[in-house]
Amino acid sequence: MRSLVKKIKKPSMFSLLIMSVWGFNGFIYYFKTAVLLVAGAAFANLLLTLYFVFLTILSMKELSKRITVMDLGFIPLMLLIVLLSFVFNVTNRDNILNHITELFFLVVPCYFIGLSIDSEEKTMKDLYLISILTIIVNYLYLFVILGTGREMQSDNLAIAYMVLPHVLFVLLFSLKYKKAFSFFFAIAGSIFVLFMGSRGPILSIVVFFALWTLFRFPKMGHGKRLLVLLLVTFIVWFVMSDWFTLFLLNNRDIAVRLNVSTRIFDAILYQAADGSNKERAKIYEIMWSYIQKRPLLGYGIYGEWMMIDYSAHNMILELYTHYGIIIGSVVAVSFFALMGNVWVKNRNEFTRGFILVMFCFGVVRGIYAGSYLTDYMFLLFGFLVRQYRLSKLNGGILRDV
Repeated sequence: MRSLVKKIKKPSMFSLLIMSVWGFNGFIYYFKTAVLLVAGAAFANLLLTLYFVFLTILSMKELSKRITVMDLGFIPLMLLIVLLSFVFNVTNRDNILNHITELFFLVVPCYFIGLSIDSEEKTMKDLYLISILTIIVNYLYLFVILGTGREMQSDNLAIAYMVLPHVLFVLLFSLKYKKAFSFFFAIAGSIFVLFMGSRGPILSIVVFFALWTLFRFPKMGHGKRLLVLLLVTFIVWFVMSDWFTLFLLNNRDIAVRLNVSTRIFDAILYQAADGSNKERAKIYEIMWSYIQKRPLLGYGIYGEWMMIDYSAHNMILELYTHYGIIIGSVVAVSFFALMGNVWVKNRNEFTRGFILVMFCFGVVRGIYAGSYLTDYMFLLFGFLVRQYRLSKLNGGILRDV
């Protein structure tokens, strides 16, 4: 841990920019909230905007090395998409205007941050430390809320998703370096997500662990393979046994005493989450009926808001709603093809690890209950584009680390 701290003791402005963006939905969010409570929302937003503008200006030298003039064409492309949606779908104009600030001041800039992220060990360790700090800050927030006597029995989906990428990143480091310190925070972060009561983040953590094991399995020795098989066998037996029910009941009692969410335990024990499943199915049904009416052109960006006044909860249906089935399918297939190409040609473990983290957070979440118009999805897209270019410059497969 001491060696890691030394590495970020005096970060450059560029490194500080990358770390600030990575920690935006973590500890910086709470800093903004604190300023908001003291000085108001307008001042908090202004202060945060000036902070990122200041870092961006001082990082221009490094950014210019990574971002080409062609990359800047991504901005007018997004403007064109918004303009066409605005012109050809009059009934959706208010929804576009409601989201345009977030799109161009949070989501789109993350594409350029993704273009700038190096998969070097130092950069990844910087992000790792930010993730640990985010988990600590979220626990402090939890204790402050509980200390005021307020209950958190109702699930808090926003907090769970805010901390999820950081839990996944710490889990990545714990599996790579096998350090007790990393395992402690990975487990602590997973417990925090569990007590926030959202099923999506739990699914993402399970998928991450399963994919990591699957990709590492061929490289394992016979002893480790046998150990993995025994562990999987034990997990299956445990889940099928009465011990699992007893385990859930005991942990539910702990959650009740702590006044945190019991939603996950209730969903497994009593099928209490069927209501949300039915609501999601109803959303999908409504959106699909609209897609069938305009399968070729779609309804433009944020078109789902005029249908259900809410997020699509599925990025594939969202793409079809925005651009029609043909263009939506081309966008989705192109994205997955790019990700597959980078994964195959880049054997750098940090690159693959970062892609796996962002896949489980952005893509798994996006298919289960999310959107493609998020900061982390655009961050992943920019990162994939950069790694694709690096593989082309190096004549194919990049070296392992």
